This record gives sequence, C-alpha cells and structure tokens, in this order.
Amino acid sequence: MTVKDAISKKVKEELENRGITQYRLAKMAGVPKSTISMILANDGLKSIRLSSLIAICSALEIELKDFFNEKYFALSNIAADTLEK
Repeated sequence: MTVKDAISKKVKEELENRGITQYRLAKMAGVPKSTISMILANDGLKSIRLSSLIAICSALEIELKDFFNEKYFALSNIAADTLEK
C-alpha cells in the first residue's frame, strides 16, 4: 500500500462512517469535487496538496495528526519503496 492508498482508504472510511457524500465533503472543505473524486479513486493522482488535506480534515473535524494516526499509516502497511521517493 502506498501513502496515497492509505489516504484514499481513510477518507472513504470517514465518508462512510459519517454518511457524507463526495459533493458535500468538497463543499464543506472548500475544495473542488474533482479533488475528492481523485483521492477516493486514487486514479491519476500524483500527489495530494497538504492544504487540501488540511481542509478535508478540518471539514471532518479531525486533527491532521489524528488523521495519520490510523492503522492505514502504520509503517508496516506502507510499501517501503514508496517512502524513498
């Protein structure tokens, strides 16, 4: 799993747990819906802007440190070759 995969899984989980749509999250976070769609699909996404991630966390009322303090981001779950780039 890459860091982008982990971010995608975490955002999907939060949307499902809260019953929020992609469109609603985009509006709440003030980011384009295409950004949310690309994060969730993890398709064509080369990188994620920190400012977008902060806005998403703020909309979900999650501290950034807590967003990354999840099972998905355990170093044992992240492919080592993705960390070296």
